[in-house]
Amino acid sequence: MAAPQATGAAALLLSAAEQNGIDVTPAELRRAVYSTADYNDTVEAIAQGRGQFDVPAAWKYLTKAGNEIAKGVARGDDVTVSAPVCTVLSGQLATPNTGRGLFNSCAPGSGGQKIGESRTYDVTLTRTSGRDDARPYKLVLKGNDGTFTAPEFVALEKNVPTVVQVTANPVTQGTHSAVLTIDDPSTLAVEQSAYLAVEAAAPLTPGTTWSAEGNVSRNETVRYTVAVPAGTKSLTVNLSGLADGSQTR
Repeated sequence: MAAPQATGAAALLLSAAEQNGIDVTPAELRRAVYSTADYNDTVEAIAQGRGQFDVPAAWKYLTKAGNEIAKGVARGDDVTVSAPVCTVLSGQLATPNTGRGLFNSCAPGSGGQKIGESRTYDVTLTRTSGRDDARPYKLVLKGNDGTFTAPEFVALEKNVPTVVQVTANPVTQGTHSAVLTIDDPSTLAVEQSAYLAVEAAAPLTPGTTWSAEGNVSRNETVRYTVAVPAGTKSLTVNLSGLADGSQTR
């Protein structure tokens, strides 16, 4: 239902803008939605993106942005992100092993991270519009469980790729994620966001057993990640201890 709900919410905003004489471009609508999304701190970043669509907050943004544009006030510049990607298929990306966010789900020994291993990644930011001189941007990590660290500020000149070093240190197995926001505090918009995710796998050697225990609420998911040696022909999974009538699978 995500797509039809988001479409309906966008339609509300466009209808209100037309009734109030506010000219909204697709780019400005996207800025309004992204900049005002309601981030849920109880849900991991990789499961929610920037957050939940907030129609009233997005409308407040559009009305204020419309007034600023009418007064000739800048509404924020465009910023692009380029970051390393490592998956079994990342070599087939348009730019091999590179995406608009940091993602590493490779196995340890094949480019992935081990549990407790600290690694620094180069995330490249490029401001592609606005003035030529450097502009200060504030960097904020949302949904970070302590895995990621990044600088608090970066200065971006127009069309000058600038490397920001992001360090990941996953201390437990599984997927660790966060959203890195890139924001010029002097503008209304949050100029850009980048997703950060690394997956640390528990090593599983032939003849050994790995186990975990816990609980999961209805309609929710708990993920466990193990790394098996290359050439493994079988992996046996046993799930026990389920309550009577449980729908856990």
